[in-house]
Amino acid sequence: MSQSCRHFFLFAFLFSLAISLTASENNAHVENFRFKEYDKVTKALKFLVFGKKGQKNGKEVHLKGVRIVMINDRKPLNIITDACFLDTQEKTCSSQAPIKVSGENIVMTGEGYDLNNK
Repeated sequence: MSQSCRHFFLFAFLFSLAISLTASENNAHVENFRFKEYDKVTKALKFLVFGKKGQKNGKEVHLKGVRIVMINDRKPLNIITDACFLDTQEKTCSSQAPIKVSGENIVMTGEGYDLNNK
């Protein structure tokens, strides 16, 4: 085998290894996941997302055992649900799962939600 042929195979091997490592970094199992979002102007905390476990693929996270805390001018609202899809770049969170929303003087239950915090 010629020297250039060996270099080609070495390069091909290293290139495929780099791609597989990048793919595994972008798709990872997560536990005790936490995401915080801050207001761009005031720098105040807007919301928190907690998940017991899930799958993260780049900016997208599919979570199980979810608690979301929405921060506003009044007391925070807590959202409890079995599952959600969080887009960390678009700042959206959605689910078709049953939810329970609780806060000061309010408790609501329902099915599904879409949160858009842009």
